[in-house]
Amino acid sequence: MKIRFAVGTGLRLGEILRLEWKELNEVNKTIWIRDRKDPRQKVGKDNEIALIWQTGYDTFEVLMAQKGKHPELVFPYSGDTVSSVFPRAVRRLGIEDLHFHDLRHEFCSRMVEYGWTIPKIQVNSGHKDLRSMQRYMNMVSKNLHEEKPKNWISLG
Repeated sequence: MKIRFAVGTGLRLGEILRLEWKELNEVNKTIWIRDRKDPRQKVGKDNEIALIWQTGYDTFEVLMAQKGKHPELVFPYSGDTVSSVFPRAVRRLGIEDLHFHDLRHEFCSRMVEYGWTIPKIQVNSGHKDLRSMQRYMNMVSKNLHEEKPKNWISLG
């Protein structure tokens, strides 16, 4: 479940593990990320993100599936447990060179493919500048050719 949530939100492992139920706004389908990493400051900032479905995973539904499992924490796991279980699962699946943090790359790439603008992606990913975010965006040239709109008129 946490893998789908990570791909669907672009959050770091620590941010996911700190999520508390009291930070969830079920009506607006948003959640507050407390103490979010900010390389320009010693203390992180709080940031509200949308629980979206455009990555292929409905993050609000993933979150709701966790409801009732723990009174305070959304994902009641330790970072050490995830850090040891995730690599073992990756090896068992025969996937080479995949780390939990790579799921942020996947989030950004999926959002670009979906058509989100860079500023919109930055709201959820928490990236402060374009240069740092570009490291996470894995665009493939062949994907840049989009289908022509239905009302396309050829001049040739």
